[in-house]
Amino acid sequence: MKKGYSDLVWAVSGLTELIGEGISCSSDEGRSFHWDFLDDEGYWLSLYMKKGTDEIYAEIQDTDHKHIKEMYAVIGFCQYQGIRHVGVGANG
Repeated sequence: MKKGYSDLVWAVSGLTELIGEGISCSSDEGRSFHWDFLDDEGYWLSLYMKKGTDEIYAEIQDTDHKHIKEMYAVIGFCQYQGIRHVGVGANG
């Protein structure tokens, strides 16, 4: 399980490189990051760090099936890095 700001920064960097697009929004005092594709509505990937425990987890949504390559890359990244994720490909 990944925890803390250092792991969060590395996860944001790695995911951004895999996806090929920068984050679209950050909120919750730098504890959540969101990605969208310019041709879609809403966020398809969000990365959070829980207050109190500093656990990092992701929410992955499949809204249009246009970006399968990126989605598989993100799911694999999360599994390899020990980042719990919910939504598509959920592992807990």
